Amino acid sequence: MRTLGTMHPSDNPVAPDFVLTLVVTVASSPRTFDWPTGAKYASFGSDCNFFANYGSTAVTLPTSSLAGVSSGSSACQEMNPGVRAIPGGSTGGSIISASTGFVTIAFYGP
Repeated sequence: MRTLGTMHPSDNPVAPDFVLTLVVTVASSPRTFDWPTGAKYASFGSDCNFFANYGSTAVTLPTSSLAGVSSGSSACQEMNPGVRAIPGGSTGGSIISASTGFVTIAFYGP
């Protein structure tokens, strides 16, 4: 993976080091993934609304209003995230959607 801190501004935006595409074919069924070795940042994109959990395979669709949850909790999930740093100690995460579609995750090095 490339180091973002050593890149010249004319190099941005840069192509990702690795792209993962998850096909959400069964609504309300979670999809899990592993972080690629060396990845430090993930950029999420989708053609459907989805929830992501960055540190757990336990993502769920909300069924009611949820109380606030800290980002270090395995219960922490976010709807339609943009670019996020990969949490230290996390080996993978999960996504879930109430509808079918595609979710892409572009990975970047340090």
